[in-house]
Amino acid sequence: MSDPKEKSLQATKQVRIGMVIAASILGFYAFQLAWKWLSDSLDMTAFVSHSAMKAILVVLSLAIAKSLRIGLSEMGFRRSRNRSWIPFALGAVLLGATATFCLLASGGGGIPMLKKLNPLQMIVSIWLVSSICEEIYVRGLCQTCIERISTIPTNAINTATLGSAVIFGAMHLSLISSGADWKTVSLIVTATTILGFLCALVKQRTGSIFPSIYVHIAFNVGGIVGGIVNVILFGLPTRLP
Repeated sequence: MSDPKEKSLQATKQVRIGMVIAASILGFYAFQLAWKWLSDSLDMTAFVSHSAMKAILVVLSLAIAKSLRIGLSEMGFRRSRNRSWIPFALGAVLLGATATFCLLASGGGGIPMLKKLNPLQMIVSIWLVSSICEEIYVRGLCQTCIERISTIPTNAINTATLGSAVIFGAMHLSLISSGADWKTVSLIVTATTILGFLCALVKQRTGSIFPSIYVHIAFNVGGIVGGIVNVILFGLPTRLP
């Protein structure tokens, strides 16, 4: 028979974890909406607005971590314990390629903001800035907060990894407010939830945030591969008259 105190403790932990997940998602939505209003008011370009928003997200993440007495090492700013992340990076390339291929093949409209970026801006803003900043927020701050509450063996698939995946996938529901169609949003949310789980597991197994950043970048690179395959099979999505 279970100890009532133990059951009560577990229930309290679950509530606290749920609060962390909810606060992480809603906090991101609020921040993004506020930033959209500001960037529209200042008439920022898509590249400047997106890159600056992600950079400020990192500053806020580090400030929150400091207020919670979470050190940089605990967030994952340290050397990886192993190279177990490499197969995950290969899987992320395949995932990114599959997601982009399915999006284009299904006739999804894509992300409106990306259409305003040139190739170099996309590499800098999406491949690098987004990958680094989102991992610091989700894996560095949010996942660490959940791990503090739920202490489970390092290699286990647990509440921290699943919660981190849910947060990351749900963050991309904000694409709805940017004008993305339902096909685009559903495919991207699905793909990023899976990616979030992979990155969460990598961070947990390596003890470092850097491998999760590599896996995130691999996913974005895979998106280009999927686009190329789609063009080879079906031609360009739009053709010149």
